[in-house]
Amino acid sequence: MELIKLDCPTGLQKKLSESEYGYAKKLLEIVGVDEEPIAYFTTMKVGVHWKPTCGIVLPSGRYRFAKAVLKGIHGNLITGLFFGYPICCINYFLGVRNNRDVKIDQRTNGYLQCPECSKLPPEEVIAGINSRRVCHSPFPIDRDESDIMHRWYYAATTDFTEYCKE
Repeated sequence: MELIKLDCPTGLQKKLSESEYGYAKKLLEIVGVDEEPIAYFTTMKVGVHWKPTCGIVLPSGRYRFAKAVLKGIHGNLITGLFFGYPICCINYFLGVRNNRDVKIDQRTNGYLQCPECSKLPPEEVIAGINSRRVCHSPFPIDRDESDIMHRWYYAATTDFTEYCKE
């Protein structure tokens, strides 16, 4: 993981919660930076487009965390594991995410069950998700920008090689 200084426009800067401040400090330790995090942002402008990012504001400027991409692993897989979704459902999502015929129910915060899990009782599926969940919020509460540092810390400190495709 590395920290890259930005000179492009970034999205709205938001205050770090107490727990996110702690994760931000841990991430800064990983990249060898001894500065106090001030705020975070989740978008940056690249050309004419706004792109998602994990950005942090330090006294010395605005930066984004960059992680070396693991061969054969998709960012949505890491996010799915962070939120505790079953690996079968994550793989199903990765296979159909660009298929316009597949409708994702936004009432489930984008969670798309695989055909096998869709046959299980909802209580069983939710209990399994919550037992695997790294995110502090229980299902069905999903993506919250305030957990961005936590997600990046998880990505930086977890070995995902068992999920990498050869």
